[in-house]
Amino acid sequence: MRSANKGLKDRVDMVHCPSCARPKLQHHLCAYCFSDINRKMKQLQQNQAQQKELASVESPASST
Repeated sequence: MRSANKGLKDRVDMVHCPSCARPKLQHHLCAYCFSDINRKMKQLQQNQAQQKELASVESPASST
């Protein structure tokens, strides 16, 4: 049998994220906010790449 005093201990380093109010570890990034920022950055980079492609396609056609 297991000893009664060897149970799991309570986490005291859990806090709420100031921007989304979800639980996170103290002194760590919030996983939800990090994934949200990462997703937005990837979308922004894709939009910029598409704009560069459109600009490169349109500029030679307008010069002829």
